[in-house]
Amino acid sequence: MRTQQRLIARYIKNVKPGTVTWIGVRPMRREPMMALESVIALQSLGLEGDHRVTKSPGSGRQVTLISEEYIQQIEHFSGRAIVAPEQLRRNIVVKDINLTIVRHQKFSIGDAVFEATALCHL
Repeated sequence: MRTQQRLIARYIKNVKPGTVTWIGVRPMRREPMMALESVIALQSLGLEGDHRVTKSPGSGRQVTLISEEYIQQIEHFSGRAIVAPEQLRRNIVVKDINLTIVRHQKFSIGDAVFEATALCHL
């Protein structure tokens, strides 16, 4: 385990669970996002109904997350009053959790267990 991972692992136990505020999938590539109330996470594939499910199993972009707080920063620095989650094309919006601290760690959202791997740049 890398030094950074060991350091983060030491503090991950104290991270409070966040809240999911939005869920979306894209049935086809380049299609508009569809907002959902709930979704089933398929192990090693992604979210049911999302086009990524048919891609390479185990890929690093099965499910993409962004924090509500980060969206607020985008609004602030871009000067836009509202940035809708579907504009950013991420699957899950969470709040009250630092997504950087869960990188390279396993964490839960509902009954599903996720492992944060790579950063997904805008």
